[in-house]
Amino acid sequence: MKLLAFGEVVWDEIDGQRCIGGAPFNVAAHARRIGIEGAHLFTAVGDDALGTATLNTMESQGVGTDFVKTIETPTCVVRALIDENKNARFLIPERTTFDLIRADDASLQLIRDLGFDCLYFGTIAQRSPTTRESLRKVIATGKFRHIFFDVNLRMSFIDKEVLEYSLAKASIVKVNEKELQVMKELFGLKEEGYGLLAERFRRDFGIRWMCITCGPKGAYVSTEDAFRFCPAYAVNVVDTVGAGDAFSAAMISSLESGTSPEAACDFACKVGALVASRRGALPDYTRSELGLAEMSRAGSSLAPPT
Repeated sequence: MKLLAFGEVVWDEIDGQRCIGGAPFNVAAHARRIGIEGAHLFTAVGDDALGTATLNTMESQGVGTDFVKTIETPTCVVRALIDENKNARFLIPERTTFDLIRADDASLQLIRDLGFDCLYFGTIAQRSPTTRESLRKVIATGKFRHIFFDVNLRMSFIDKEVLEYSLAKASIVKVNEKELQVMKELFGLKEEGYGLLAERFRRDFGIRWMCITCGPKGAYVSTEDAFRFCPAYAVNVVDTVGAGDAFSAAMISSLESGTSPEAACDFACKVGALVASRRGALPDYTRSELGLAEMSRAGSSLAPPT
């Protein structure tokens, strides 16, 4: 499989230390570790030391840099505040490199030439007209078999038109339970319960799979045939930065293998738990660790959320 991730690459500042992050970069890097043969990132970085460090880190992680533009705006630094529950809140600059991602003719032709199987994108990079238009050019250009939309809402940017467009283009959607409630209110839906809401969104927008992540309890996956709950795996949580991105990468890695949606969701829960047990968005782990039998189910003694 070949994956193109579109959007932000940033440096998260956590407790005074900087580490590379941004959901699209994290997904591409985790995808390479999990076993996806080719993962590229379509983004922009600054013409500065952090921009150089970004390119070097991408190359060291096996993430393709052919679609990375270097621009005058400083490379994005995001402050990540970790609360008492080990969850992260992000303080994002008002205007930064990921607001200025441009899709020129050469980049669009390269997308055609490389023949990507899957496109991954989120919401926050679409806050600027420049990047939003570039994403739409990419979607119109690529012959993607799978389009994975990670809702990944930031409360500083919620736009119904952006969500409508993104949902309509996606074949697979990942949303957490808080974001699902925001979307329910934004679209004025009356359905109660995750299953009925997922079914409504799938039907209205033609979505193939919809994943609803529920933090330490696990995740749901909704398809045309079923609505399943996958309990989480029990780990000692260090921080949750990057865990959702690892979940997304694991789901994407399952698309070409004929894995059932439930098995794909279960594997994604395992990968997300492993990342949450270590510090940072992209902690060290090996592919062999993803099959560790001793990872037990946290959710086996918990009732699934409703």
